[in-house]
Amino acid sequence: MPTEITRPIEALPVTPAAPQASSDDQLVAIWLHGRSVHTQRAYRADVARFRRGAGKPLPSVTLSDLQAFADSLDALAAASRYRILSALKSLLAFGHRTGYLPFDVGRALRLPGVRNRLTERILPEAEIHRMLSLEPKGRWRPPCANPNCRIALSIGRS
Repeated sequence: MPTEITRPIEALPVTPAAPQASSDDQLVAIWLHGRSVHTQRAYRADVARFRRGAGKPLPSVTLSDLQAFADSLDALAAASRYRILSALKSLLAFGHRTGYLPFDVGRALRLPGVRNRLTERILPEAEIHRMLSLEPKGRWRPPCANPNCRIALSIGRS
């Protein structure tokens, strides 16, 4: 015979996790940890550019601050705008997940569209052979001597 519950189940008290950072600078340092030196340099510059423009600490940043910053990047190439805004959105999401930021205001920011131009940079095999034939003697090694060249030529055939 099933047992009836006569008293309501009490919920366990939820205590918010302690923030993992105590300042904007510490948050950025934690966020950049483990990334390449080049990525750290680029992202640090991107965040510094945003912080100078916003003129306020990250917990006080609003969506309109992000949109104004995005608008200020119009002189840059679309790919550069995309990288900068993606980095900023990543930082804000990380800050929210770690408890430093009350909201992830970057989540509502739309990234600019970027055209994938990889296929424009891939040369057909015939063009590669033509370029190699124009090279002075001794500068070019046949594909069998350089594994990277072999790979590049085989990709062009597919």
